[in-house]
Amino acid sequence: VVAVPPLGRPETDMFDGTWAGDAGFDPLTISGFLDARWLREAELKHCRVAMLATLGCIVQDVYKFPGATTVFSGDMKLTKLHDAAVAQGTMGQ
Repeated sequence: VVAVPPLGRPETDMFDGTWAGDAGFDPLTISGFLDARWLREAELKHCRVAMLATLGCIVQDVYKFPGATTVFSGDMKLTKLHDAAVAQGTMGQ
């Protein structure tokens, strides 16, 4: 399996086919000059931060924390912004 057929598989030790899900996607051959362990750790860290950020966006829309008296964004909740984007047809739905 090759992720980008015209480019072929990267010629690095990281893409030797032994890792689960190895599709050979590294069009810039970053794995050729960075340590694979560091790349895996960085990807996990960024994924976890993104999941926490998404959870934070959802929680502040559906829950009001005790003691929070000022809301800086008015009623511009994430759910209302999503619904407005869908109504305009910009979400492809």
